[in-house]
Amino acid sequence: TIILPVFWIGSMRFMTDTMPSWLKMHMIRNMNNVQIAVENYFIIHSYISNDRTDYNTLIPVLEKHNRAFGYYPEDVTADSGYCSEKNLIYLKKHK
Repeated sequence: TIILPVFWIGSMRFMTDTMPSWLKMHMIRNMNNVQIAVENYFIIHSYISNDRTDYNTLIPVLEKHNRAFGYYPEDVTADSGYCSEKNLIYLKKHK
């Protein structure tokens, strides 16, 4: 089973309530979205993108798994942020 927890890294940790909203929005756009694939409590690989949502990151993570291990995982556990028609079709095709 591959589990995909989500971590955001970047400028967001420096935001304060006294900052102008335009500056906060600029900082959010420049963040990185880090995906890690975990199996049996071990991180087996990661994927970093600048996508603000998760649904564009599922397929690259699973393709990276296939390149590294030669097969697609039997089970994928991910939250609803990864749900899109494109991802559901991909998962059905690679089951």
